[in-house]
Parts: sequence; structure tokens; C-alpha cells
Amino acid sequence: MPFLASPHRAPHARSWGTPLAVVAALVLLSASTTPVTTAELVGGGKSKTQTVDLAPEDEAELEAGADVSPRQLDVAPFQLLGVSWSGTVEGGQVRVRTAEGWDEWVELDFEDRATPGSGEDDNPRSVSEPIWVDAADGYELDLPPGVDDVQVHLVRDEAAGRQQLTLAASHTSPGAPPITSRSSWGARPPRASPTIAPGLKMGFVHHTVSANDYRPADIPGMLRGIQAYHMDVNGWDDIGYNFLVDRAGQIWEGRAGGVDRNVVGAHVGGFNTGSVGVAVIGDYRSVEPTSASLGAVGQVLGWRLARAGVDPTASTTMTSPSGRSVSLRTISGHRDAAPTECPGQQLYDELPLVRRAAARKAAAVSG
Repeated sequence: MPFLASPHRAPHARSWGTPLAVVAALVLLSASTTPVTTAELVGGGKSKTQTVDLAPEDEAELEAGADVSPRQLDVAPFQLLGVSWSGTVEGGQVRVRTAEGWDEWVELDFEDRATPGSGEDDNPRSVSEPIWVDAADGYELDLPPGVDDVQVHLVRDEAAGRQQLTLAASHTSPGAPPITSRSSWGARPPRASPTIAPGLKMGFVHHTVSANDYRPADIPGMLRGIQAYHMDVNGWDDIGYNFLVDRAGQIWEGRAGGVDRNVVGAHVGGFNTGSVGVAVIGDYRSVEPTSASLGAVGQVLGWRLARAGVDPTASTTMTSPSGRSVSLRTISGHRDAAPTECPGQQLYDELPLVRRAAARKAAAVSG
């Protein structure tokens, strides 16, 4: 049973990135005081998103700039976590405790907003990207100054670790690469019918900031966790990405609505309409993506852009939320349109290769 950890002042503050008055906080609250959102999954199992509020005394110390850290850990095992707070301050780190001990600190990256006016853009909080940790029983936060109303979001999947993979292909048009259906990973139904854009102009490449050493059997749970976080924490109608690609090069159907339709996702704020979002499962800030995953991204983007008559190696003009015209490559990284590290430097550096692979696929589809 989780319990409230008695906080104590850390002996000294750590430093990271630019000089900041670093604050660390870890709070474990009893289940009786913690709101839990539960969603049934297709094919059995449950995904639960637990939101943990900081205790008032910890909030007060955090606002005063003090270091706060736990003395004890006893958290029900979770597979994915994220952090949110009021305001627009960004930064911070998190680490988790697993059976092997404490993992390395991971820098928080932050979710982009959905398309303004879409009904999915009304979350006023700064929300970190969800981080897949496989199985952890504790966490510690290292936060920047100026944050307020901090919440930790833990996602648990009751089917984690015991899922039998039963893969089914999505029904697609001729020329499409193999795409594994939503039913194969147990996606929950979307909250609303998908919005279909009148056309497709470009694709964005993302990463999921997840562990890179996942097993094939882990992937359905990872996707369910990301979807639960996007819906329960971000308030989106469904998972934000249109497609996801694993390190073995398998392509997974993301947001519902049809893999060959211009489904508006929630992956790049202000630029979701007219774009398709493909996320590579993993964290590619310092780890190189696999050749198989790069090839798969090129395959799915080349096919989708070819259907729209778009050259994967060209540029296009998109309209920003402020109404300004922005020139972007028809295959761009998330960071090209938003202040984020996504898709990670190592993956971003490989986008020229992805464009070439997409161009070959597009030529085969068009020919």
C-alpha cells in the first residue's frame, strides 16, 4: 500500500543544464486520497492512470526553493509516468527505482498542444511527455524553480508482462507497408469521432521518450500506456500519433480513423491539420535509432505522402497558430515546429536518410 513519505531536506542541491535552484520532491499518497482513472481495454486487461498530488507541506517547501526528498519508498509497481504543473515553466528530471536499483536521471520533455479549437487543447497545465519505465516501484523528481501545483501521473497496466501477441494487419490500400492494427495492442475506443483533414501536406517524426531496451511483448502495453496518458492526463480524444514504429521496424496503427485517411492527430500544436505524425518508440536523444526503424518510418511516410501527391524530399508551407506562414520540409522533426528536443538529436540527424527512403517508397507507389 502506498504511504505518505516523511520529507526531509536534502544535504545539497544538484545542478543540471543552466544554473537553477534545483528542487527535488517525491510524495507517495494513499490510494484513498488519490483520484484514479480506469479505462477498459479491448481484449481484456485494464489501464489505470493514477494522479498523485504533492502534500501541502511539500508544495510550501518547493515554492520556498527548498530541497525536498523522500526517506522511504513503497509505490505500487507502475510502467509509465509523467509530471505536470500549473504555468508554463519547463525543465526538470525524474528517475525511478526498479528491481535493479535507481535508474539514471532522465530529463523531462514536454507535450505539445493539440490543434487550437479542436476540443483537445484545453489543458492549461505544462505536461511532460510520458516516460515508459517497464516496472518501477518508486520515483524521484528534480524540478526547476517556479513550479506550482505539481502532480505525478502513474500508469499501470494489469496485462503488462503477460500479454500474448496476436497481431492483425490493418486493411490498407495497395502499396501500403504492413501496418499492425489497433486491436493488436488493445487500444481503447476514442472519446469522439476522428476529424478528417481535407488534405495532407507533410509528416512529422517524433520519439516517445521511452526505454530503448524493450521486448516485443512489451510493445502493446507501452502503446496502451501512452494512449492512457494522452487521454487521461492530456485530455485528448485518443493517442496523439497516427503511427508508431518499434525498433524492429514494425509499424503500429495509432490514432483511430483509418490508416489511409487524413486523420487529425495531436502531436504538433497548431500543425496537426494537414500533417501525419509518426513516433519511433524509444528515447533518441543520445541513442541511435535502428536501421529497421528508420526504414519503417520512410516506408509509412513515403506511402502516405505519395497518396497525397506530396514529394517527401520537398518543402511546404504550413500556417502557424498565429496565422503566420511557415516553411517546413515535407518530412520534418517535431522540433522544427515547436520548442522541444523531440525526436531526439540522434533520430533528427537521420531524417535525410528517412526522406530518401520515403522518396523510394513514394516512387514505387506512384509508379
